[in-house]
Amino acid sequence: GVKVNGRINAGASVASGNSESENYSLDGEVIMRTMTNRFTVGANMYKASDDTGDTEDKYAAYLKYDHFLNDKQYIYGNTTFARDEFKDQKLKSTIGAGYGHQFWEGPSRNLALEAGLTYVNDDFFVAADENYLAGRWAVRFDQKMYQDRIQFFHLHEGLVDFSDTENL
Repeated sequence: GVKVNGRINAGASVASGNSESENYSLDGEVIMRTMTNRFTVGANMYKASDDTGDTEDKYAAYLKYDHFLNDKQYIYGNTTFARDEFKDQKLKSTIGAGYGHQFWEGPSRNLALEAGLTYVNDDFFVAADENYLAGRWAVRFDQKMYQDRIQFFHLHEGLVDFSDTENL
């Protein structure tokens, strides 16, 4: 069988007084799982402004495929696309592959750790474009509590440029 999990989070706030500010966020993800395969698709955006104008404007989208070798071990391939005008980032695109270990997987608790290689291409508006090979690590943890009414989660992904380890 196929299991499908999804989530959509949206937020907005508007404040006024001596100054006015607005921010909007949208975050969504869908995970489809069979016995040997898992597909993850997600996207997020964040926009903010105040009296001076826009202060943040960023978007990201990602796609990931995991092929399970057994109950716990898998190999993955992933790609991401991100844009952040306030960091001069026209388009950051990545493509990578690696190994993952699923310590726990269930309806109320999940933990996976991953490590692999990623090719990074950074296109900037002003700065010189960059591309490099990076090491990638990721942690994905979630735990439901209080009769599944609250979910604690930690999603973490890091890249380190092999040619310049200060580029993290």
